[in-house]
Amino acid sequence: MGVILSATDTLNWYAKVTDKSPAQLSTEVGEQLQAPTDVTFLPYLSGERTPHNDAAIRGAFIGLAHESDRAAMTRAVMEGVAFALRDNLEALRAAGTELTRITAIGGGSRSRYWLKAVATALNLPIDIPADGDFGAAFGAARLGLLAATGADPLAVCTPPETAETVAPRRPTPPPSRRPISVSGRCIRPSKTFPETDAKSGHLPRQTPPLTENDKPNREYPR
Repeated sequence: MGVILSATDTLNWYAKVTDKSPAQLSTEVGEQLQAPTDVTFLPYLSGERTPHNDAAIRGAFIGLAHESDRAAMTRAVMEGVAFALRDNLEALRAAGTELTRITAIGGGSRSRYWLKAVATALNLPIDIPADGDFGAAFGAARLGLLAATGADPLAVCTPPETAETVAPRRPTPPPSRRPISVSGRCIRPSKTFPETDAKSGHLPRQTPPLTENDKPNREYPR
């Protein structure tokens, strides 16, 4: 199992800071997936579990410039969560679990842009349940039923009906920037985290130079 502590809450936090609603921010970025810019967001607002298991690390915006507008920062928040989920996927793979698709529930699943970013970062299709009441509490109730009755897990833990599937895709490069390759590996927040102060999330005065294996810095998988 993989767990991140701040997913949808990162957008809720940013919405509060910008005095906008999460829905307004999501609408502002549109639905056409864009390739990541130089702005990176680390979503560690309350520490992180998988894969860092560190309650002291904190979030950060990195790579801000004069041209970094609100929409760019909103996309960075969504991308930060998407890449944190990719960290979880890699942890699961390291433990011998291979996923072929995932299901999205909760408030973040209302943003098609966010779902496209997550699907592309994970390189997995995302199913959206038809029943909005399907969620973690329902799964916990199913586990309780299994423990209390000894019922067949395959009969009880059936997948929900799928209303829509969001497939991974190639992002559109920003029109004002040079094209960004989307044919390489996914660079996740954990590539940036070692270069930040573990307690404050601040960048040190000097950071080690990138190696050839670290460039380009921000890519989605094919």
